[in-house]
Amino acid sequence: MDKIITFGHETRKRVLEGIHMLRRPVQSTHGPNGRNVIINKGNAQPVFTKDGATVAFEVDSNDPYLQIGIQMGKGVIDKVDSMSGDGTTTTTIYFDQLCTNCEHLVSLDLNANEVRKGVNVASNAAEAFLKSKAIPTTDIRKVASLASNGSEEITKLLVEAFSSIGDNGVVELADSYRRNGESYVSKSGGMSWNTGIPSTLFVTEEADASCKLEEPYIMIYGTGLSDLDEARPMIEQSAREQRNIVIIAPMFDPSLYDYASQNGVALCYAPGKSLSSEKMMEQLQDLAIVTGTVVIPDMVSTSTKIKSLSDLGTAELFISKVNHTSVQLPEEISKEKFEKIKTHVNNLKHRLETEDDLTQVTMEALRERIAKLDGGIATIHVGAPTPIEKEEKIALMTDAMNSVKSALKHGILPGGGVAMLKAAVALEEDKSLQKGLSDEALKGYGAVCNALRECAKHLLSTVWPEDYQWKLQEIAHEEDFNVGYDLITGKKCDLVKAGVVDAAAIEWNVVHYSNSTCGSFLLSDGIIVNGRNNVAYDYNDRSAAEALINGQ
Repeated sequence: MDKIITFGHETRKRVLEGIHMLRRPVQSTHGPNGRNVIINKGNAQPVFTKDGATVAFEVDSNDPYLQIGIQMGKGVIDKVDSMSGDGTTTTTIYFDQLCTNCEHLVSLDLNANEVRKGVNVASNAAEAFLKSKAIPTTDIRKVASLASNGSEEITKLLVEAFSSIGDNGVVELADSYRRNGESYVSKSGGMSWNTGIPSTLFVTEEADASCKLEEPYIMIYGTGLSDLDEARPMIEQSAREQRNIVIIAPMFDPSLYDYASQNGVALCYAPGKSLSSEKMMEQLQDLAIVTGTVVIPDMVSTSTKIKSLSDLGTAELFISKVNHTSVQLPEEISKEKFEKIKTHVNNLKHRLETEDDLTQVTMEALRERIAKLDGGIATIHVGAPTPIEKEEKIALMTDAMNSVKSALKHGILPGGGVAMLKAAVALEEDKSLQKGLSDEALKGYGAVCNALRECAKHLLSTVWPEDYQWKLQEIAHEEDFNVGYDLITGKKCDLVKAGVVDAAAIEWNVVHYSNSTCGSFLLSDGIIVNGRNNVAYDYNDRSAAEALINGQ
């Protein structure tokens, strides 16, 4: 395929337009005054959503230069989301402003390497500042309310779900089975881990690429499997009962995938499969006790360990994706199973309390195992009168749930863009950080400070379009770090006490990953895209370049 090769400020500016294109619809969902975006799904029901991640996912362009910018923004969003569970709108606004500031500096012929040096210094300092200000919290309601745009229903469901599990328990989402579309929470015992199905052949739910099985049997193996010969009698018996079997093992030969998927068997990687065999076996033993079965050493030992279907483990619900699995037990389990789990937990606690030669790593692993066994799983069943409202509610619920998880783990910061605004002020006042930087590096340092103000600036402008600049400066110079404007009441207050908070990890991850991608962008000059002409072009004449892209 022919290529178009372009260079210079104008070609970077076209990429920057793609980042702007991503920002516009995502930004419109931001804050308490945010609006829905309607997404056309072809012949399917349109989606009405205020979820920034859903909106960002749908943004694309046929223009190859704009598409580069869009994909850059999506890449940063994905990283922030994977590390902190939310933050799409904050990421999009901050990243767009940072790239705009830096491209402007480079277009003025400032040394790109020096500009990047200043950006790195300021970004690292801002990240450290935000981490130092994080406030530990156990107040689920504050974070859930803000992340769900003040939805009392979603907040109530999340508080109920998270309050019902231990520190390492799991919260899952599922459909509501109630005819009136009511949402509710159910609690069950179980375990979860960060590995999953080895192939999409086992996917049963296309919407989220997961395998969901109700009341399956569970078989657990301690070694990798290259055949299922000894397990066939159990597979055939379960098929006659019209029940699925989940086989959990460290590894599987790919030749097993077709047979298993065609015979009601789901294969799933074992928890801790990347750890040592001893640590993995400990986690398999935990899982076996929770599900009511034994760990089979190898395929040859199947018939000696498993005499009938009653020797297999059971679960109320099995949910597995490529990188995450949860096994849920019924709310009420047998007294025998309860006693076995309790005894096992007590043995782990006794080991933790009495063994003097345990390393710190081993002690942490024991605490995590105990917490998982004690925690259980809370499932939020999401319902609504119509499919459109249900999709909107699921998107909000997912964002809020991830924010709560992140806040409980890493703490909170005052919301409304105030924490990043205060970080900008701290950076501007800290002359020690700026000492030794060249004039060009100082410009990059200032670009970060300017971008840190952008989220607060945007939110204030949605409420006070005429005098938001004055209010921005007023809040920036408040001595109390937590003081800002509550955009719903319009009053200045302690935002943390008022419940206007963000998960802290979102903000420092936004700064961290935006810095990484923007740094690579501002050091770029040439861009190569697919086209109809195999030619290099100095992209300084917009009309000529557009004609070139279109093959004219």
